[in-house]
Amino acid sequence: MIRAMCTASINFGVVTVPVKFYVSASDESVQFNQITLTGNRVKQKLVDAVTGQEVERNTLLKGHEYSKERFVLFTQDELDEITLKGAKTIDIQEFVPQHSIGPIHVEKTYYLGPDLGGDRAYSLLSQTLDAQGKAAIAQWATKGRVHLVAIQPYRHGLILQVLYYHTEIRDFSQIEVLQDPASEQEHRIAGLLISALSAPNFDNSKYLDKYALAVKLAIDTKIAKQDVLTPPGSQMQGSLLTALKNSLEATKPKTKPKTKPKTKPKTKPTRA
Repeated sequence: MIRAMCTASINFGVVTVPVKFYVSASDESVQFNQITLTGNRVKQKLVDAVTGQEVERNTLLKGHEYSKERFVLFTQDELDEITLKGAKTIDIQEFVPQHSIGPIHVEKTYYLGPDLGGDRAYSLLSQTLDAQGKAAIAQWATKGRVHLVAIQPYRHGLILQVLYYHTEIRDFSQIEVLQDPASEQEHRIAGLLISALSAPNFDNSKYLDKYALAVKLAIDTKIAKQDVLTPPGSQMQGSLLTALKNSLEATKPKTKPKTKPKTKPKTKPTRA
């Protein structure tokens, strides 16, 4: 079961729809750490760019560079005061056709589920949007930002899409595209190729991240061959039981090996 990341309320006229937010997708690529040749992790430090001295994170301010090497500074308290109130409410401002929101507009997508006591209002909003082919446009204040969002029906529920603002989207007209019309025969062959490779619907379960699979196989192969690096002093050598036994042995006082008592050498009797 996916765990909700936060909650909010969608205001739909005089109707309030309490919802829970869920992450709709996660990155499954293989993650790596930076490791030295001796097997130790590398730690990043914050350093003053002028003096080279290390600085603590809790002593830092936030600065906006308004001209070359000139900053206007803010404390976190000052930024918190600027943040819009009502971060827990999402007021619907208008409804637009679903097809008018293109893929270029969408930055991120969240699943929305009904919160406690909101099942009926949640279903009403989802079903009405679906019946009319509409998406709800609103703004959502969270984590020091005010997002432009679209709420759309999805299957038997709702999704919330974080949208780019108009000023954030680059104009495609800035891309140079040369007009070079293809021949009639080229159009016909291209059409045949598209028809041959066409599927009724997009099914992303048919596609695998081949690079991630290859890296995971390489990792498993190295582990099986024990081609691994353990930093000196690490307690992760062998199984947990072995590590505990080794730790216990290390606590025992060292005893010197017992030695046999020295015996005096026998002397031969002297003749008179």
